[in-house]
Amino acid sequence: MTDEELTIRFRETSENSIISEFFNRYIHLVYAVCMKYMRDDGKARDFAMVVFESLDEKLLRFEVTNFKSWLLTIARNTCLMELRKKKREFLVDANEFSAFHSMENSEEMHLKDGDEIEQLVVNSLHRLKECQRRCLELMYFQDKSYREIANITGYSLKEVKSYIQNGKRNLKGYLDTYNEKNG
Repeated sequence: MTDEELTIRFRETSENSIISEFFNRYIHLVYAVCMKYMRDDGKARDFAMVVFESLDEKLLRFEVTNFKSWLLTIARNTCLMELRKKKREFLVDANEFSAFHSMENSEEMHLKDGDEIEQLVVNSLHRLKECQRRCLELMYFQDKSYREIANITGYSLKEVKSYIQNGKRNLKGYLDTYNEKNG
């Protein structure tokens, strides 16, 4: 049966054997997508399983016309959501540590490890052009999509994508320069 036929049949019957068939057909591709984003074999395997565990519910909820493309998009989005969640957790932990440290020590703070990294990123962000910085902050710190960023800023979708791409490249350049100087 084709993917489309299996999808229709699953929507009619909710047979678990259909999910198993999709698993057999596409686990290697879903794993490859997860590996691209997670860069860790164990995490990639875990998130590939998360994708397939949620497949039955998603197949009933969404109208699917191109299963393979749809499935790989789900895998990508699942990984990106996890990475954004981890980034938020890191920022919250760093902010909580900074607030605690400030309360405990009224003397001038010296940057150390997490604080130093946080300060470096903040300083590097402020070196970017305003349009790049704003788009990066909205995407990575507020989890906004390209379209949402375009609506908030008034930039076109094409401009938003360009500002984010150029901003990431410039930010990486600033951080690489810092690493070269400070070994």
